[in-house]
Amino acid sequence: MRTLRHNSTMMRCRVLLPVVMLSLLLASAARGETNDAGWTVLEFAADARTVYVDSETGDDRHSGLDRSRPVRTLARGKAMLRDGHGDRLLLRAGRTWRESFGEWRLSGRSARQPMLIGAYGEGDRPRIVVGDRHGLDASGKAAANLAIVGLAFVAEGRNRTNPVGIRWVHAGDNLLLEDNVIDGFATNVIVMGGDARLSNVTMRRNIIINAHALYETPDKRPHSQGIFADDIDGLVIEQNVFDHNGWHATVDGAEATIFNHNLYLNNGNRDVAVRDNLISRASSHGLNLRCGGIAEDNLLYGNALGMQLGGGTHPTAGGVEIAVRRNVILASRDIGDAPRGFGMAIANIRRGVIEHNVIANPASKADMTRGIGLVGEAKGKYGDATVGVRKLTIRENVIYEFDIALMLEGEVFEDVRFENNRMTTTSTARRLVHQEPTDRGLEGLMFSGNVYHHPLDDRMWLRLSDRARLKWRDWRQATGETDGRWQVVEYPQPSIEPHEVAEMPSFDAWINHLATRPRGTWDARHSVRAVCDAVLRTGFGMELGEPRDGDAAP
Repeated sequence: MRTLRHNSTMMRCRVLLPVVMLSLLLASAARGETNDAGWTVLEFAADARTVYVDSETGDDRHSGLDRSRPVRTLARGKAMLRDGHGDRLLLRAGRTWRESFGEWRLSGRSARQPMLIGAYGEGDRPRIVVGDRHGLDASGKAAANLAIVGLAFVAEGRNRTNPVGIRWVHAGDNLLLEDNVIDGFATNVIVMGGDARLSNVTMRRNIIINAHALYETPDKRPHSQGIFADDIDGLVIEQNVFDHNGWHATVDGAEATIFNHNLYLNNGNRDVAVRDNLISRASSHGLNLRCGGIAEDNLLYGNALGMQLGGGTHPTAGGVEIAVRRNVILASRDIGDAPRGFGMAIANIRRGVIEHNVIANPASKADMTRGIGLVGEAKGKYGDATVGVRKLTIRENVIYEFDIALMLEGEVFEDVRFENNRMTTTSTARRLVHQEPTDRGLEGLMFSGNVYHHPLDDRMWLRLSDRARLKWRDWRQATGETDGRWQVVEYPQPSIEPHEVAEMPSFDAWINHLATRPRGTWDARHSVRAVCDAVLRTGFGMELGEPRDGDAAP
């Protein structure tokens, strides 16, 4: 048997998807001008008012308009801001407030001249310690043009309540959350249009960690997310850390469940891009991208399910579009005693591409792990019509060491192509492809150029519908994949760990390093894109090409 050494050969093949797609999604890449250091550029008019607040040396009888005469409380500072102006509310760095911003109904002047809540002086992020209250609650009057930059919202002292860090539930435009820490709320961020639509929301370089809800009684368990987003036109989430959201290992009543996630991006969103984020150790899903969109250069580590693409309780009518590139999904685990360990789950797709991803090394203790699972059902859980999976190309990915590398369920598939992927395992107890019984066989499914390998040679590790187990020659005959190969693939460092790339002693140490990043700083050596690059190239031998920004639609 020949041995294939994984190199750029895999990455050079390009089979164009026969559609033009995602034009609106790709336009989102240009939203939010940044400077050379990667921070959002904000402008302030000459007539903008700046209000200074210092919890230690301030006095609410002061003018608050000069650093030497700050006010003391957030309430007083907020009262001095003018609705519709590009005013600034600046909190002294290194200080702590044990109050919240309360209801927020103020808007800035424009997207380029927003109202800003930020920090001044040297030192740590100003800490907003709110206990049982929401940190900032914009759920009344519609507001717009607000930037919240460089603050720490902390749910310290919760009393079995379930507050939200930043809660924005109404129509509006142009919300920027950048360089904030939001830690320990029931849900750290809720952004949604409510009864209308919200447009142009950007989350950049935030640290969103440790969300967990507490139940009042065992049969009444609130849900908990790192972020929940819905009814948004234009959502950009990039270079953030989302870690350990939806559960708490040592708090009674905050156990991990299937309902809680790091990112829960619901079906009502449109024009979504999720890039260059660390998404780790969620209660269940790392990225629940029900609405479709772009997911690129993300590291998903230690989640029960790395990515959910499409689908949902009430799936989007007509299906969603996806472009999923260069993500690394590692160490997918169980939820307590419930078996999981899944890479990607895919449903209700109108068109899309999934390419150049590594899905490897699940940490589940069960024997049910799945690399990629496609659900081609005609209806959702509650009877909503779906399109199944259509016009989707899955190409040039690595799926390594899963019990089932590729799982196929349902009957509604149209023009779904699997091209030049590597599906391999070193364990004798695993299966490479499994299709649930169906009367439609392989209708709508096409395989070409894939490489497969199982240590027990080519016997019985492929299953199509009710044909129990197929040998390699039977697989080729059934699928028509005459250019497929059954052979060993030698990867350079398939057990590579992200923290090793980052030169940290453990994953916990790396997370702590990222979560304690000082305000206004950014170390490109620890960027998720750089770590993903190293895993893809050094670990699995991929050559991806440069540059990456502005990838064209296939």
